[in-house]
Amino acid sequence: MLFKSKQDEETIKRAQQMYGKGINRGLAGFVPNSKKKRQAQAAEHQENEQIILTTTELIPGQDYTIIDEVFGITTQSQNAIADFGASVKQTIGGELKAYTKAAEHARQVAIKRLRMAAKAKHADAVVGMKFDSEVATVNGSQVQTVVAYGTAVKFE
Repeated sequence: MLFKSKQDEETIKRAQQMYGKGINRGLAGFVPNSKKKRQAQAAEHQENEQIILTTTELIPGQDYTIIDEVFGITTQSQNAIADFGASVKQTIGGELKAYTKAAEHARQVAIKRLRMAAKAKHADAVVGMKFDSEVATVNGSQVQTVVAYGTAVKFE
């Protein structure tokens, strides 16, 4: 491997100590090997998907013990361009697609965090799942908080 300077060589050595040998020099500088990271994220996603979520209090044919309440919370902000586009759309009418997309993304993040919270409590499912959301203005920009919550349970 060719290095432009002694400093580059030292930087790569430090990065390899931190992230392992899978370090490449890319356009953005030194980046860790993303294949292992993607594999770990996929495995975590698959584990989290095994947590059953239901809006009902009962799961037919399943007895369970209540563990605790669990929450998944996220606060997402809009950018100024989306805010401007929304203000124009409000004037002429119609769906605010940027906000719809942001709301859906926030909901997905809240669900993911709810599943992670349930997994941390060794739950098999979350019953009585509900959502709550709030929009606020912070420093002139709108932010949306979405909370997914329910009761973590363990199957008997």
